[in-house]
Amino acid sequence: MRAFWPALTILMLFVLLPDSAGAQDKHYPIGQVAALEGQAYYVSPDKKKNKIRVSDPIYLNSVVQTAADSKILIIFIDDTQIILAENTELLIDKYIFDPYDPDENEADFSIIEGSFHWFSGMISKRERPKVKIKTAVGSIGIRGTKFWAGRIDGGYGVLVTEGLVGFNGSWGTAEIPGGKGVFIPGSAKIPDEIKIWPKVKKDRALITTTFTQTRNLEQQIKQLRKENVTKRHDYRGKMFPYKQNPYPPGYRPDPDDFFSEEFQELRDRQ
Repeated sequence: MRAFWPALTILMLFVLLPDSAGAQDKHYPIGQVAALEGQAYYVSPDKKKNKIRVSDPIYLNSVVQTAADSKILIIFIDDTQIILAENTELLIDKYIFDPYDPDENEADFSIIEGSFHWFSGMISKRERPKVKIKTAVGSIGIRGTKFWAGRIDGGYGVLVTEGLVGFNGSWGTAEIPGGKGVFIPGSAKIPDEIKIWPKVKKDRALITTTFTQTRNLEQQIKQLRKENVTKRHDYRGKMFPYKQNPYPPGYRPDPDDFFSEEFQELRDRQ
């Protein structure tokens, strides 16, 4: 019997040891709906649909779907923004965000149907970001950027408005810089050359994710980003319960400061 207890103790310790993904609380909201025009739905595993409203929470593994003539803006707690155009479906496969440790951050999304506009937040701000979006024609690697992607002119296009995007498929890899885009014709298997899109084509792409009926949208986004400062620090204990909070109780950083700089400044004072 004596040999049994040490083995049991080791087994219990192994089970209780945390890891960055498994120890997280999967039931906290990681974002919320900032704006909605038309209709959007949460889609359950059994394909049932429940209507989404402005200010509704977004969770890990959520499936969000827009109807025809509709669009939705989601803001995540790291300030990432994503706009889904009509008839688009988003699946949040992975979302790991530690506001005090950029090396921990990682996210995977799937948008197999439809078009979208992406605005990077803190989760993409690391030396080698681990943020990607799986699409019907390839995988898009996020590198602290703004870009549009989706169906256009009978094919699929990726237009980068700021930063740099890595577009990977069975055909290889395309590095797309800000101000340029690529297009995969419907009958082709490889993208055309990376180039500046004509203004008329760019306008046709971006209008699909532009809100035309929502008033004071920029002010609403500004307010939600301000609220995110508190949210991401409060949720951090639920995301990483095994990590010590490096900030004093009740500490709230300036929302205009980047979190790693806040952390470094605080450590320098100690």
